[in-house]
Amino acid sequence: VNAVRDVTITSLDFHCATGVSSNVDVEVYSKPGSFDGFEGDVTAWQLIHQDTILTNRRTTPTPLNGFDTSIFVRGGTTQSFYLYTPNKIMYLTPSNLASGELAYNDGNVQLFAGVGVTEVKFSSTSSNIVSPRVFRGSISYDAGSCGNGICD
Repeated sequence: VNAVRDVTITSLDFHCATGVSSNVDVEVYSKPGSFDGFEGDVTAWQLIHQDTILTNRRTTPTPLNGFDTSIFVRGGTTQSFYLYTPNKIMYLTPSNLASGELAYNDGNVQLFAGVGVTEVKFSSTSSNIVSPRVFRGSISYDAGSCGNGICD
């Protein structure tokens, strides 16, 4: 995510690739800057949300209902997010975008094509990294500032 102006990212909604509702563990990590080159480096990422949630079916996004720690992103900077669940997550697989190219822009935040990591969390094995992938869901944010980069 690139912030066009100061924003505080507060949550995500995402699509699980399952046809039935089920309880799943979900973890969300974040780091300043690009994800590129850090897919396998757990030490580069900060855990900002951890929960067991009841997922919706694949046609309805599943809300996280707020991060444990919201993330302030200064305008003009990039913040990466890593959504992990042992269940499959639905992504868009664009044929016209490469990883790092702009996928969405709402005037406040820009979302770029990235990668999906399969099989294990934080894998840097090339066979576990699938590209390009675009997050399929929504990003909840407040436009404005909280000051210190982490909003408790």
